[in-house]
Amino acid sequence: MANTTWNLVNPTAPPRTQKKAQKSLPPPLEGLDGKTLGFLSNMWPSVRPTFARMREVAAQRYALRGTILKERAVTSSAAPPDIMDPLADQCDAVIVALGN
Repeated sequence: MANTTWNLVNPTAPPRTQKKAQKSLPPPLEGLDGKTLGFLSNMWPSVRPTFARMREVAAQRYALRGTILKERAVTSSAAPPDIMDPLADQCDAVIVALGN
């Protein structure tokens, strides 16, 4: 039997010396009354009717201040600021469509 050499590889990344500034998560919401609820669509055909129904039910169940719907056509990269900024600035919570 021939000698076999095994190379063990550690798949974890080493710590970075300069980490990006991390934002802490806000505390959980106590409820949705008086809040603005955002929706970020990935424009899959199933998302539009799903979000429409979710917005309808949320408006029936909670005294929402409002809802904001944003759609992004390109899902292979981060949403651009013109989509993300209004959601971040105006919404208390955002529901994001990630699949189909």
